[in-house]
Amino acid sequence: MDQQALLDQLTALLPHFKEHWEDEDNYYISDRGTFNLHNVCSALSHFYIDNADGIEDDVQQSLFSLLEESFGADSESAATISESFIDRIAHTEMGEKAAAFMGPQCKAHYDSQQEEQ
Repeated sequence: MDQQALLDQLTALLPHFKEHWEDEDNYYISDRGTFNLHNVCSALSHFYIDNADGIEDDVQQSLFSLLEESFGADSESAATISESFIDRIAHTEMGEKAAAFMGPQCKAHYDSQQEEQ
């Protein structure tokens, strides 16, 4: 999945993430206004760790369904979601809560991170 498509879906699903992303201090967007999938997933990881408690369960389920779909899209998307989102939340309290909403591919990667701990 391309970065703009994922960003559009995430900001539609998570209005507060849209505010977070559009903040003038967002260092994941270059001075030219460009960004990549890694940037989107990294920003999402920080947002998620700070805000997951306030995200309703149905929205959490939708979020992880979207990530699961994106994870399965191609190997580059899977690697980016793994490294820039799942790995970053894996060893946090929010990561533990997120595990209940993960699809099988995301959960398998999450579990592999827990085993390395």
